[in-house]
Amino acid sequence: MAFAFTWTPGYQLAPGEKLTIDIFNLAMQGTGTISGVLADLTNVSTTAPVATGQALVWNVGTGKWEPGVVAAAYLTEMVGCTSIAAGVKGVCKAPAAGDQEKYWAGSAEWKTLPTASAKDGADLFLATRYR
Repeated sequence: MAFAFTWTPGYQLAPGEKLTIDIFNLAMQGTGTISGVLADLTNVSTTAPVATGQALVWNVGTGKWEPGVVAAAYLTEMVGCTSIAAGVKGVCKAPAAGDQEKYWAGSAEWKTLPTASAKDGADLFLATRYR
């Protein structure tokens, strides 16, 4: 058995209907389900001992994903970009107490959203992506 993903959109476009931002937002309010179990995957070890705080890491010797500790080299802190230099991928700094209303900027800083510059009726989108 493999993993199966099913998505039911919150809105179906009618033939010829224009996609507006409001309709897109409705469609994204659908529901999704994932079915399957880890043991169904043939390249994941189900016999290796597991401890709290571990992640699945690739073992070249066995050719399988096994429970382990992620190497520190993959957990380096993100370096922010500037107007002339690209940033370097990495993890973001933990937000400090009181930063719950801030966003993580491309400059690798927690910043306050400039609400004074937002116009009434303007759409604001915030996205989160985990790797």
